[in-house]
Amino acid sequence: MVGYLAVDEHGIYNLHVICATCSHAEPVTFEKKDIQLFWWTAVPNIVLFVRDNDGDENARLYKFNITKASPPNQAYEISAREDEDALVFGNNLRDPKVIVGVNNEHPA
Repeated sequence: MVGYLAVDEHGIYNLHVICATCSHAEPVTFEKKDIQLFWWTAVPNIVLFVRDNDGDENARLYKFNITKASPPNQAYEISAREDEDALVFGNNLRDPKVIVGVNNEHPA
């Protein structure tokens, strides 16, 4: 499976995937704000992504299950505090542990 960020019909960057045997891509996230980056994880069908928090340049980190990809499926916000900037620093596709950096002392 290949994932990439593409503009949806509303002009928002969302995550799209295409499988090795499919001839078409489909969106799997339906966010109302642009996704900036995403990472596959060692847990099957789970991706992490970041997006800006209302233009304050603080990235919020989310976990998302792409197998339940439909508008009712909500992303789980990992970094939920105000004025907090989060980013994935280490991710290994063979180990389910992820190293996340959170800056809550000197955010953007």
